[in-house]
Amino acid sequence: MSDAPPPPPRSAPDVSPPRRDGDRLDDLPPKKQRLSTGRMVLIACAVLCFLCVVIGTVAVVVPRGPPKRERLVCATNLSQLAQMFVIWQTQGAKPPRSGPAMFLAWRKDRTRIREGEESVLRCPNDPGAADAAKPEARALYDSIDLDHPAPGLCSYAVRDFVKFPLDPMSKRLQAIAACLHHRNGAVVAFDNGSAMFMELDALGATPGTELTVGPDSPAEVLQPLTFGDGRTR
Repeated sequence: MSDAPPPPPRSAPDVSPPRRDGDRLDDLPPKKQRLSTGRMVLIACAVLCFLCVVIGTVAVVVPRGPPKRERLVCATNLSQLAQMFVIWQTQGAKPPRSGPAMFLAWRKDRTRIREGEESVLRCPNDPGAADAAKPEARALYDSIDLDHPAPGLCSYAVRDFVKFPLDPMSKRLQAIAACLHHRNGAVVAFDNGSAMFMELDALGATPGTELTVGPDSPAEVLQPLTFGDGRTR
C-alpha cells in the first residue's frame, strides 16, 4: 500500500462569461464615465417629465369628485322623464296632473314607469328619497294618493299646469321639472325633452342664493314649478 498523499480535489471549472472591457462603469476611462453618467441623468429626467405629463393629463380628464357624477345621474333621470312627457303630449293625452303627481301617476299605473324603475324619480343627492331597492318602498308607489303624494317618492318639483299651462306658441324652452338637491344651481328639464344643470348666474340668481320653486322663486325658470304639498324647497 502506498503512503503517497491523495491528490488535491479538482476545482470546478470557471464557466462565467469572460468580462469585457467596459462592463463596469469603473472600467471606463474618466471621459466615458462622465458621458455615461450624463446619459443616465437625461434618461431619468425624460422619465420624470413623461410621468408629469401623464399625471397632468389624468388630472384634467378625470371628473372632479362625486357632485358632477350625481348631477349627471340626476340630469339623465330628468331628461328621460321629459322625453316621456314629450311623447305623452304627442299622443293627445288628457291634461297632465300638476306637480310630482304627474310622474308618480306614470309609476302607479305603470304606463311609462314600470316596477323596478323607480330610481328615475330619485336624485342621488336627495337624502329624503325612499330607497327604491326595498320592496316595502316600491309598494308605496302602488298605493300612493296622487292628490296628496307623500314626500320622498319623487325628488323633483314639477310644473303646475293649472296655474302655468305650457304656451304652445312660445319660442323659448319652458321648464317642466327641476331638482334643487345640488349646490350652486339646479338641474332643469324642459318641454323639448332636454335637461341640464344650470348654475346660479344662468338662473338669474346671485351667488349664495337658496333656490326655491313657485311664484316667489328668485329664478324665473323655477317659478312655474311646485312640489304639490306647499313646500318650496
